Amino acid sequence: MIDELKTPDEWAALSEVRMRGTEFTDWETPVTRQEWEAKMGPEKTTAVQKWADTAMFSSEALDATTGPKVHLLSANPDPLGSIAAMALMYKGIVVRDLADVTDDQRREMFAQIQQTKLKAPFEAVQLHWMVEGVTRSFTHQMVRQRTAVFAQESLRFAVVEDGFAERVALPPSLAWANEPVDGGLPGQTVGEALAEEFADVDPNSERFSRLPQDVRHYLKWRYANLIVQHAYQYLVNDGIPAEDARGLLPHNITTRLNYVTNLRNFQEHGGSRLCTQAQFEWRAVWIAFVQELRRYGATQTYRVDNTMDGTPYIDKRSSSWQFELIADMFRPACYLTGKCEFAAMDLDRKCSIRDRVDSFAKHNYPSSQWHLPLTVSWMVGEGPDTYGPEAAQVIAPAIDPREWLADPGAAR
Repeated sequence: MIDELKTPDEWAALSEVRMRGTEFTDWETPVTRQEWEAKMGPEKTTAVQKWADTAMFSSEALDATTGPKVHLLSANPDPLGSIAAMALMYKGIVVRDLADVTDDQRREMFAQIQQTKLKAPFEAVQLHWMVEGVTRSFTHQMVRQRTAVFAQESLRFAVVEDGFAERVALPPSLAWANEPVDGGLPGQTVGEALAEEFADVDPNSERFSRLPQDVRHYLKWRYANLIVQHAYQYLVNDGIPAEDARGLLPHNITTRLNYVTNLRNFQEHGGSRLCTQAQFEWRAVWIAFVQELRRYGATQTYRVDNTMDGTPYIDKRSSSWQFELIADMFRPACYLTGKCEFAAMDLDRKCSIRDRVDSFAKHNYPSSQWHLPLTVSWMVGEGPDTYGPEAAQVIAPAIDPREWLADPGAAR
């Protein structure tokens, strides 16, 4: 501790002060740092303060061109065992060790909980995520989730230095600029090549106005970010606190945050944000969540009681299959409830799959079958109420998951 008692010689050694000619005749007992500095003056330093606030620090670099990255920092190694232990209580079966739960019970209880409103067992599975490379527009929305805990890098203190413009993510309408150049320099993107080719073109000139529209949009975007980059870095390096200079930063500046939730709330969160009503960036992040669940699960193991030749032993198994089942849970809200949950025509945006979802709901067609067309079949020569294999009518075409997952314009 700073007030720990030390001898004058110890303080001198710590502060690298050479005590030439200094008398310690009245310093026979150990002293505190305050007493030391009162006698000797504060410790001298040659360090130069770079910024206005000593709490400011340089933000770790982020590459906005690679898309969001997620890391599952921790989760139950036996998630379906935890779910089963809670669910089995509803049947009067008491679990005192997850190793006592059979794999059949794990699968059965996981399937049963998905068919009921009694979702409490899903809360037994805790997930701690690190999410990186997402825009601050995204995190403004994410932290409104009231059933989770967040810790985000604060631009009050984290200073965005080199590579500022490259840290601003491109929106879906400009994402083509991140594609590599055919036959270009290694690692060079289409956007970088365009910026180099038209570096001398004034954005306010007639020559600029004659460029193709998508090229104009990209160059304007890049030009605006470079102006902000210059102003932000000038102000910070000239003594303005980062918490003031950050007011210049664009919404698409990428950031990182910790996200702690449980499986019940995570599934509900995904249902809302995988819907076409949500900003497209959510779907890119959820793809990363699902991929990371599969990766993380392959590294985990769980225990099951077993016997061999009448001798009991603990069987150690891979958790990969459990995380695969969890990864397959995530769909838009309509898949979870069987009907469109954003049908207020004066409030909600349109949706490219809503008409089919409405047809599926009207005919009680389960969402597990929505990848197949909804048809009614009957015997030739008889009415449509007599079902048979001879003739069929498609009532609603199938939904290809790519329609809601990969199309940024699905709600436009």
